[in-house]
Amino acid sequence: MDRITAILGDEILDSRGYPTLRVEVRLQSGISAFASVPSGASTGEGEAHELRDGDSNRYGGRGVLKAIANLEEIGRVIRGHDPTKQADLDRLLIETDGTETKSRLGANAIVGTSMAIARAGARVSRKPLYAYLANAVGYRIPASMMNVINGGVHAANSLDFQEFMIVPHGAPSFREAIRWGSETYHALRALLVEKGLAAGVGDEGGFAPDLESHDAACSLIVEAIQRAGFIPGEQIALALDPAASSFWRNGSYDLKKSGAGTLDSVALEALYRDWIKRFPIVSIEDGFGENDWTAFQAQTAELGQAIQIVGDDLYVTNPKLIARGVAEKTTNAVLIKLNQIGTVTETIAAISACRAAGWNYIISHRSGETDDPFIADFAVAMNGGQIKAGAPCRGERLAKYNRLLEIEREVAGQSFYLSPFAADHAHSRNNNHTAGISLSSGHDVVAVIEEASSAQRCLTVAQRAAQLAGNVPLTALHICVDPAELIAAAEEIDLQTMRELREGTAQERLRQARHVFESWLACSGARVRWLEHIGDVTSSLVAEMKGAGLIAVARPHNLDAADALHAAIFNTGRPVLFVPTDGVLPPTLGEHIVIAWKPRTQARKAITRTIPWLRAAKQLTIVAVDESGTGQGCAEALGLLKEQGISAEVRHVHTQPGQHIGARLLSEAEAVAADAIVMGAFRFGQIFEWVFGGVTHEVLRHTRLPVFMMH
Repeated sequence: MDRITAILGDEILDSRGYPTLRVEVRLQSGISAFASVPSGASTGEGEAHELRDGDSNRYGGRGVLKAIANLEEIGRVIRGHDPTKQADLDRLLIETDGTETKSRLGANAIVGTSMAIARAGARVSRKPLYAYLANAVGYRIPASMMNVINGGVHAANSLDFQEFMIVPHGAPSFREAIRWGSETYHALRALLVEKGLAAGVGDEGGFAPDLESHDAACSLIVEAIQRAGFIPGEQIALALDPAASSFWRNGSYDLKKSGAGTLDSVALEALYRDWIKRFPIVSIEDGFGENDWTAFQAQTAELGQAIQIVGDDLYVTNPKLIARGVAEKTTNAVLIKLNQIGTVTETIAAISACRAAGWNYIISHRSGETDDPFIADFAVAMNGGQIKAGAPCRGERLAKYNRLLEIEREVAGQSFYLSPFAADHAHSRNNNHTAGISLSSGHDVVAVIEEASSAQRCLTVAQRAAQLAGNVPLTALHICVDPAELIAAAEEIDLQTMRELREGTAQERLRQARHVFESWLACSGARVRWLEHIGDVTSSLVAEMKGAGLIAVARPHNLDAADALHAAIFNTGRPVLFVPTDGVLPPTLGEHIVIAWKPRTQARKAITRTIPWLRAAKQLTIVAVDESGTGQGCAEALGLLKEQGISAEVRHVHTQPGQHIGARLLSEAEAVAADAIVMGAFRFGQIFEWVFGGVTHEVLRHTRLPVFMMH
């Protein structure tokens, strides 16, 4: 067991050039773990106390040498302790300080120590920080809120409202969301330059132009979204953080920077209500002052079903204040900042309060940031689905986004990317973008999963398919053949929770295992259905699947499950999305889909039944293997697609002597960097048993790409 041997600190500079702390935790084994502490400009009254020196001869009084000196006392208290005991160590830090706001030792010294301890524990456990804090095997990559226009105390311009953000909620992956956000950000910069407006950036990387009104900021962002080639609302939405406490004066809101006059709470709420009608806004944070709880309540009562209403200064990541907000229905979401409350454990407690209430929560940066990407790992570990980390600009902001890109790659096949706002705009996509399309007369994507590792892969791909078809509903149909296997799988997902019932009855442990499995499945946004004793209830499985637009399956580990699936697929007549269980899954679905035009009859049926996914794909290539003639053989496929307003490229390829058609198809799919294949019919039983030796057999046996098929 490793032990803490020393706590050290350095005075470093944050992104605004002001001093902050970097804390180092050293262990007996020689491991060193670091954490850098952020600092806010717009702060709530109830935040934990950030200790500054007050010496006007150094950094204008902003030095942190006192906080660094207090690390010596902290070190004496936690020296010799196991760094993996996060909750115990955080409790010691709180007790040693002895104040409500951590003002004696300084919240900056305490939170830096707590974060560094978490990193040390992760290193001792030989896990990435996100995996260590989550203690789970399923992750939700957060959707990003990107600050693209700054105002308020974050910028010296004419805007009272602090942040105008974009949310690329319609993206199929985090990697794509970052691209969408970056392209929109640069389109906005070009617009500002064209209009002769300043294109310099504020504290969080957003532009800080002088505009005639706050409305103009929203209009500019919508125009930039369109110029970048995206659909406002459907693909990229807006989010606001007015930070209204910063312009709250004597019971009213003084918008003096913009010259908009003074508004009371009712008038300010009316302004927000009007904006929601005019602009694709999905979230408003701190729309009123932190003491104006009545205004928050009124806004939540009126608009809470339509948008996310977030409290930041209102709650300051404090579980007690969040409990009050839940009781009084003040908001429906909370901004989470580690340094507002002061320890990792207390921050997790605040998130637990949000989860218990069914509220959203957003892991957030501060205006004074460092290059420490701690919150990126923390956001993934907490599975909240949202992160607020600034513009796609400035190194301290990009450190978080780049770390998330790394994590998304690391957890491919066991993660989900699902924005909380995607479903809110699904009707727009369904009404406008996929008009006239029927998901094979079905209503949702059904992922048929077992309690095996393939469940993660199958559900990941199914979720992407549901998003690609217009955010249609997703169902996880769990076939539980062996309760003991389910308990074992639940222990892999959340060993701590399962350990709590190690001495419980078999029925209690099974119930707990279901709860753990359902909690993990919830990260995908899926509705969970359970079926047991598959061999006896094949008809029930058919009933569950008959309304599906698409059935996603991986090769079952259990023979009873395989037999039931064979019968169900045969009897429902639905298209199937086969998910390979080996190899690295592609990080996207629908960037480039290959249609296999061999044999023709089956391919025709597959194209007809997968139109929703083909229409949504960015690029389609028809690969015709060993077709004779001058390409006329693909004319029918092109015609089928053209009828639906879909275009595709045609590639004619030929097998080498002794090469299987399926192998040639796969090599071509790899050459064009495809992320899925649409191919012809499979015969009954062919998906799971590798029989009959045809093209389907060859492709399914060797592919690492998801394959759309019809039988």
